[in-house]
Amino acid sequence: MAKTVPELTITTANGLLGQRPYVNLGLVMGTSVRSRSQMGNFFSKLKSIGGGKIGGYENLVRAARDDALADIRERAGNLQATAIIAFRFDTSSMASGASDVEDYFEVTAYGTAIRALSALEIQDGQF
Repeated sequence: MAKTVPELTITTANGLLGQRPYVNLGLVMGTSVRSRSQMGNFFSKLKSIGGGKIGGYENLVRAARDDALADIRERAGNLQATAIIAFRFDTSSMASGASDVEDYFEVTAYGTAIRALSALEIQDGQF
């Protein structure tokens, strides 16, 4: 079972102000790939003709983003990270076959996992 860190800090900043010295644990990523049914694609195209929000896609993207965030939290927890800095989301879409219809989309969460050093590690120079 994954070791998650409930107090894990996630920030888009490249560091944490006032943070104790830390160990850089490297790049962590979390990914979610989702698909929408052909019927959902059809109705979304009809809705897009008139403009406005496309609720079905919006909910799908939100769920994919939440899944990618949960995945990166789990991976950082496995590394015993206390924070993820330089955090970003990236998205892409893919079409299958000769169709121009985008059948799948991917959301990737990524950043740098760090672990704050304990006072004992700092005192003993164990870093």
